[in-house]
Amino acid sequence: MGEERFDYFKDKESFVKKAIVPLGDNVYEIRCLNYCIADYFSLCIVASEVNLLSVKAKQDFVEAGKTLTEDDLFLVRTMDQLPDNLIYQSFTKRGLYSTMRNPFDSYLRSKVSVKDEEQGKIVCPIYRDTIHFAMNGIVSNNWYSSTFTNRGVVVVEPFKSHKAKAKNINPVDMFIDVGKEDEPISEQAIIIMDKSLYQSLEQVMKALIKRHKLYLFDSNDYIPPKDGTKSPLEMITDIALWNEGYLPLHSAAQSCMSVESVSVNGQTYTDKEYLKMFTDLIDKLSMEMFGVSYYHLNDEIKNNRKSDNNLPGVTHWDTPYFNQEAMMNNQLRKATIKRYLLYLHDTIELPDEVCEQIAQLYCRYIDYNFSPESYGARGHLYSKLMTEESRLFIQNIPIQILLDATTNFNQMELSLIREYAKKFDLNQMISEHFSSALEEGSQKK
Repeated sequence: MGEERFDYFKDKESFVKKAIVPLGDNVYEIRCLNYCIADYFSLCIVASEVNLLSVKAKQDFVEAGKTLTEDDLFLVRTMDQLPDNLIYQSFTKRGLYSTMRNPFDSYLRSKVSVKDEEQGKIVCPIYRDTIHFAMNGIVSNNWYSSTFTNRGVVVVEPFKSHKAKAKNINPVDMFIDVGKEDEPISEQAIIIMDKSLYQSLEQVMKALIKRHKLYLFDSNDYIPPKDGTKSPLEMITDIALWNEGYLPLHSAAQSCMSVESVSVNGQTYTDKEYLKMFTDLIDKLSMEMFGVSYYHLNDEIKNNRKSDNNLPGVTHWDTPYFNQEAMMNNQLRKATIKRYLLYLHDTIELPDEVCEQIAQLYCRYIDYNFSPESYGARGHLYSKLMTEESRLFIQNIPIQILLDATTNFNQMELSLIREYAKKFDLNQMISEHFSSALEEGSQKK
């Protein structure tokens, strides 16, 4: 019986290995074929075999009397693209921005195409000093939908490589602080990347990436059907992790790791004890590093928590980082909308009273929009932004003039964001440009 089981799993290992094609030194392609065609169905089959092998390996690990240590912990981060020079930086230093809805977007929607409606959105800088990771596996779709699993890049790194900068320990929300000092991606990092994204990079960046072990995949091969519940990126990551000797875990909900079981020839394997060992180690590290138990949160965190108190572990929104980021981003949004209205006042002669009215309502909307206590007021407040007076005025402005004015404003904002990304001083940007512009507008009025 034992010999049959050994042969069975060897066959599975050989089957999975065929889906990992060497392309050169430390470069592989994950290509799951079904009748010589790579498709989502084939990927699901290979990933299910990896899961079977991984669950058995976890049970074998426990039965062999082994113990998980920090050396067994690794970090997984998904991204739309790799950071410049493979260095993690704050959002401000990278010059990142988001877009805000235009105060007149209900009018825009009634007049223009979806593409032009996007042109009407307003550029706004983002403040964030933290870089976030999942531990020992990609964050699964069960918790975050496709937010983090519909991306082109995954980076896998040893936990120890970023431990010194860690500010929180949590299976799906371990993060570091890069506000004052950049953090390079670990030399031991494994990079998993969409081929088209890799091919679009400059040679200098490709050379940096090739210093690491690289797994490529073609996302066009693995487009899931409408009823496809598994994320292709999650399955691809599992295959690469398994090939590197890692044992991937899957989060079924925030910080709650679901037990997995597989059956082979009447024999059932489970990772239950392995998961317990993993979460015990998380609890130990959290206590040692931050004095907070993963299993039992203190009353202060419970009282401040804005989510389910039954969930274990501290998350980003339980920390002062979240409050600081929310405060700064709200300040940036309010300043941006006032600057935008002031620009419309100066360029298309938006009347003072309309500027003041819209600014007041939009700023209240921002406060409510990012306040967990006031979800019900969002739609009501935003609908009031299009008052009869402002609607009548804006309808007298040709739609293209409004779009052109918004485009010009956004170009100025992007130049400003890039300028202060180089200086890396968001507070100076707010005080010198946002505040001074508002003061100038007040004086004009």
